[in-house]
Amino acid sequence: MLHLLISFMRQLQSNIEPYSKTIARLLRKEIESNDKEWDNLLTYQTPIQDYLSVIGLELIVKKHDGYAFVRQFEIDEDGHTIGLTLRYPLGFEVSVIGVVLAEMLFEFKESLTEIYATERFVRHREIKERAEFFFPDKTDKVSFSKSIDRSINKAIDLGFLKIHQKKTDNIDDQQYIIKKIIQEKFTTEVLSVFNEKLKAELKP
Repeated sequence: MLHLLISFMRQLQSNIEPYSKTIARLLRKEIESNDKEWDNLLTYQTPIQDYLSVIGLELIVKKHDGYAFVRQFEIDEDGHTIGLTLRYPLGFEVSVIGVVLAEMLFEFKESLTEIYATERFVRHREIKERAEFFFPDKTDKVSFSKSIDRSINKAIDLGFLKIHQKKTDNIDDQQYIIKKIIQEKFTTEVLSVFNEKLKAELKP
């Protein structure tokens, strides 16, 4: 019995490819250029894509921006997928935070500062100030502030933000890095549609 188990384990090990760990990482989250799996991803990009395509996923590699991720194929004109991963609505407040962060990143990329820096740093206070524009009716400022804080934390959980310097004394001074992957969720077209809908709703 032990001999059969050892033989089975060896057979499993022989099936493991040098890029198996990279695929496992991609199925959990994006891979960035500073990750140890990045070079492996570029080396085995073709077999990785071949494997992912079997389960309805497409490998997207953005070398210039330094990240890679997978997304589901749409299998019909209605945008249906095979359902490997579930899609959840973000909710209005979290969507607002996403829009604000994406706009900040696009503005940064279009400015000359990108020559000297590759990351867009932003403070908690700055995000809240930009988000206030989307909420003209803030009768309870304390409640509104706490709600925005929760939405920013949700953006961290979703991988839109990364904590850069941990601040425990004043949350408004907390500094983050806007993750470039956010521009895949909130494209320029999505931002345009969102802002147009918002303008229509805010009209008296």
